[in-house]
Amino acid sequence: MKNWLFLLCLSPALATPGAAQTHNRQVEIHNLDSVSIYYVYATNAGVQGWGKDWLGEDVIIEDEVMRFDFDDGSGACKFDIKVQYADDAEAELYEVDVCSVSHIDARRGTMVVADD
Repeated sequence: MKNWLFLLCLSPALATPGAAQTHNRQVEIHNLDSVSIYYVYATNAGVQGWGKDWLGEDVIIEDEVMRFDFDDGSGACKFDIKVQYADDAEAELYEVDVCSVSHIDARRGTMVVADD
């Protein structure tokens, strides 16, 4: 009888798809360059193309930090991320686990996961 009650209590949690897969996908990008970042592209790792510009009308000026929520509804945690500067220089970072990484430092030509 106890096993039956346990399963009955547990079943609503099991029936909720994705409940156990909720992750924080918020990542801060810090522009450590003197040139503003005009575009931030991010897409699921391994997907061809860069997809949409996550910055929209915003820019990330020198020494500014901007937070992004890379939850695209796919449930993916691994993203490829590219920033493009006002002078068209770029920096790319591949296979970023946005479910565990919270901060990225960006300079023209390089991006690195920063310690928290």
